[in-house]
Amino acid sequence: MERTRKFLEIGSNAAILLVAIAITYVLVDRQFMQPTTSVQSKPAPVLKAGDSLLSSPIDWTKGEKNLVLVLSAKCRFCSESMPFYRTIADRKTSNRELRMIALMPQEFGEASRYLDDGQVSVDEVVRLNPGSINVRGTPTLILVDREGVVLKTWIGKLTVEQEVDVLSNLFGTSPNV
Repeated sequence: MERTRKFLEIGSNAAILLVAIAITYVLVDRQFMQPTTSVQSKPAPVLKAGDSLLSSPIDWTKGEKNLVLVLSAKCRFCSESMPFYRTIADRKTSNRELRMIALMPQEFGEASRYLDDGQVSVDEVVRLNPGSINVRGTPTLILVDREGVVLKTWIGKLTVEQEVDVLSNLFGTSPNV
């Protein structure tokens, strides 16, 4: 009888251990592992040079070049990039052909406070879901001509080389960043 009780105790402990391992595996797999297949049948389009933004609520004819800053007040990389955006805004004061537009999903007041806190002056703040113009994430910079055609895009927190590229495309020179 004693032997049977010990056997059942060891067996139940082993079963509990196996179930705990299986549950842990499932939870870790769901939390930390990337899915190997996509749920979408085709990927969402990404904004690229040559695309038209005429359907957006922005009047592109107000500037020869329009730099759209797609930002979010909740985006860490947007906040970390504020010094570079401030550099662009400061350089823009001597270039009347360039217009800066902040496109943000937040309400106008929250978006304006965010830009003011970062000391970034823009010509216009537009509340718009970035996905509606095929922008997948923030920060994204979009250079658009007066016809609403995308000339170039830069995605994410930029490297020094990318910042130089932005300044070169905006001002025709590659100054020190």
